[in-house]
Amino acid sequence: MDATGMAYSPVSTYLSIFKALLTRLLFMAHAGVAIWRVTVIYENDIYWALSCTLLPLVIEVVYVMIRRQGSEWKLW
Repeated sequence: MDATGMAYSPVSTYLSIFKALLTRLLFMAHAGVAIWRVTVIYENDIYWALSCTLLPLVIEVVYVMIRRQGSEWKLW
């Protein structure tokens, strides 16, 4: 049930989870490609350490998928 007391339909829940997961996967793919390109251009593998900054995003993905069932964060 949501805040208004209405029940969620399974389709809307799965759609919310899919959209939340797709958004985060695209962001992680973009970051991965950017880190890979920097590593190739500068010929220094130390730039792969930047991928550690994606760890909080992975934790947030797990939290949103399991705990919030795909519901995005409300800012306002």
